[in-house]
Formats: sequence, C-alpha cells, structure tokens
Amino acid sequence: LEEECAAPAIGPGERLFLNADEARAMARGGMAIGSHTRGHRILSKLPFGEQCAELAGSREALQQTLGNDVDALAYPVGGRTCFDERTKDAARAAGYRLAFSYYGGVNRPGSLDPLDVRRAQGGGGRGRGRFRFRVAMPLLMDGDWY
Repeated sequence: LEEECAAPAIGPGERLFLNADEARAMARGGMAIGSHTRGHRILSKLPFGEQCAELAGSREALQQTLGNDVDALAYPVGGRTCFDERTKDAARAAGYRLAFSYYGGVNRPGSLDPLDVRRAQGGGGRGRGRFRFRVAMPLLMDGDWY
C-alpha cells in the first residue's frame, strides 16, 4: 500500500483507525460503510445468540453513528470455516442484505449467494500486474465473472 499510494508508512503511535466524525464525513460524501462485527470474533465458533448480538449490535451502532442504513457486512477473517448457515441466518435477522467472505472464488450470475459474496485478493505486494491477472483470468476463461 505504501508503494501504490506513494505514502509513507505509519509510524509508531500514529492513529490507524477512523474516528466517528471522519466516518460520518465519508458517508456524507457517498462512501458506503459496512459492518465488521463488534469484536472481530470468528462467528462460526459462537453460539447463535452471540452471533446475533455481534451482528445486530455492530449494525445498530454504525447506523446510530452514521445516521444512515448499514446493509453490508464483511465476515471477520472471512474464511470458509469462519461463518456458517447459522451465521447467515443471524446476518439476515439483523437486517444485512449482503455479506462478504474472503476465501476467493468467482461470483457467477444466477448463482450468487448475497450472504457469501466472494472477493478477490489484492496484489499481495506483487504490484498491479498480478492483481490485473487475477481479475482478468476468470474473464478470459468463461466471461461470467463480475
């Protein structure tokens, strides 16, 4: 990121996260802000009631802070074993319309699960060429990937 953004690395003691005023300004400017739970716990390891509390609590807190609806979630860690069908049920009950995983794969039209939207990993320090290849390959293979 430092190289791609032409920005220096963050030094010790420097702030790493947005504050509420900055998040509100981003939302007012058109940025969509989604949830990532309250405590970044691996949801599939929690009882259903705790999953519900993590998901609903995070959504409610963000909505109160931002003053707008929050309908998207990124599962903490996002691997295949980090969320399950109970998690999707809890997300649905909390009011989320979309949830993003992080184990890779292709989102094909007609078979997309809105509570398991797959994401592509960035370049991993290997630059834009590697990222472009990873994005282009599914397009070249079958033309189905968005």
